Amino acid sequence: MREVDLNFYKVLFEDLDPDKLKKRFLRLLLTIQNVERGSIWVKQNNEYVCIESLGSEFDTDVIKGASLSADQPSIVGWVMENAQMTIAEPGKDSRHFEEFEEGMKLKSTSHKFIVTGGLKGSLTSNISYDASFNYSLVDDMYFYVNDSVPLLKNHLTAVQDDYEAFRIYGELSYRYSEKLWFHVNQNIYRYNLDTELHPWHRPLYDLTFSTRYNLRNKILANLDIFYAGQQYARNFNTAEDPYLIAGTLDFNIGVEYRYTEIMSVFLRLNHILGSENFIYYQYPTMRFNLMAGFTYSL
Repeated sequence: MREVDLNFYKVLFEDLDPDKLKKRFLRLLLTIQNVERGSIWVKQNNEYVCIESLGSEFDTDVIKGASLSADQPSIVGWVMENAQMTIAEPGKDSRHFEEFEEGMKLKSTSHKFIVTGGLKGSLTSNISYDASFNYSLVDDMYFYVNDSVPLLKNHLTAVQDDYEAFRIYGELSYRYSEKLWFHVNQNIYRYNLDTELHPWHRPLYDLTFSTRYNLRNKILANLDIFYAGQQYARNFNTAEDPYLIAGTLDFNIGVEYRYTEIMSVFLRLNHILGSENFIYYQYPTMRFNLMAGFTYSL
């Protein structure tokens, strides 16, 4: 048999290899759904068995070969029996099998206790307000940190911690006229963590000011000014202090002209200050950019 024939059959049988087919099929599903981790399960006798699992290149939680009893409530069993997608909230949904996550690096976040309250109303016919608070006890909350493996440290991974969190929200709106109104809102966050030094990549304060102008429903203009307070990023060199990311300030402007009821043109200017802001350490946001176009509806 010629060499070219041997190569042909080699490629053919590699493509038909069951394990490779399962991986390719699962990888295609993950790409379509834009997620990093997933698994394929089948029912064998009275058990659900994982026959393939995939994750990111740094993922260590491989569950291939794991099994669940068909007699015990589980998300896997519910999806297979009902042929529908679903979501289970840890700690509240009996289908969430918490014991299955023991030994995994990343676990499902569980909100153990939540208390909320607030007050909403109007001071005058033109001024309205909204004030609220939120107190929560959370287990295994995700915090994104820079991975120490890549040379540039520009990959993110997740760490988890239990915490006690308190959030205060305030909002004030003023309608000067039917054409012009102003709006401002702010959030204050406080965290008490069990093991981590800081709530990584989470600001403790943010503020947004917005104004809208509408001229005869033909010309619409908007201005948004936003500020996020400083935040911390973990330093994997434990002998050094965490990285401090400065607060970010920027603003956007938008204008729209409605030519008819079904057609309009618009221009949006974003991040006008053009400063190099970091939402994550080593992850600068896009600087000044603009977008122009038109809309048409039938």
